[in-house]
Amino acid sequence: AYSETVCVNGTATTEIYTISSTLPLPGALPISGGTVSGTPTVGGTFSFDVTATDANGCTGVMAYSIVVSVPVTFTLTYTAGAGGTIVGTNPQTVASGANGTLVTATPNAGFHFVSWSDGVLTAARTELNVTADVTVTASFAIDTFTLTYTAGPNGSLTGTTLQTVNSGADGTAVTAVAALGYHFVDWS
Repeated sequence: AYSETVCVNGTATTEIYTISSTLPLPGALPISGGTVSGTPTVGGTFSFDVTATDANGCTGVMAYSIVVSVPVTFTLTYTAGAGGTIVGTNPQTVASGANGTLVTATPNAGFHFVSWSDGVLTAARTELNVTADVTVTASFAIDTFTLTYTAGPNGSLTGTTLQTVNSGADGTAVTAVAALGYHFVDWS
């Protein structure tokens, strides 16, 4: 925030102040009762004139310049791909050289975290010493399970005996066939 008071010596009574500038001042810095104040949002050098008018109509003009330094900030944006969510502040605005806060790619039930689009392999991450915008997407994959069927002695199986099945899905039918003179008892 910026605040500066201007005053005029030797005037008849209370002054009325006006401000004029060829360009808008940053953060719309208004003058009120002799004080220029506001929160600049744009950096640079800004020149302006302050005119003081007293009760007799006498005026005085003074030129001013202010130099505004606005900290450079970067945006950290995290997106979850299908099968998960992002836990933590998102997006984040971080000053140059500062650190972000922890975010975690959290898989939905039946999924697992794979990686971030920038190659980071840990689900939890904190950007350190930020010097550029970061935009990344977390990838998730559905959990899979291997179903293996083996026939015991005196029997055989029909169907696919080695199956990879997605979480929540069904495998395909496998039938136990007893050898002649035997009968099927149970699965282990």
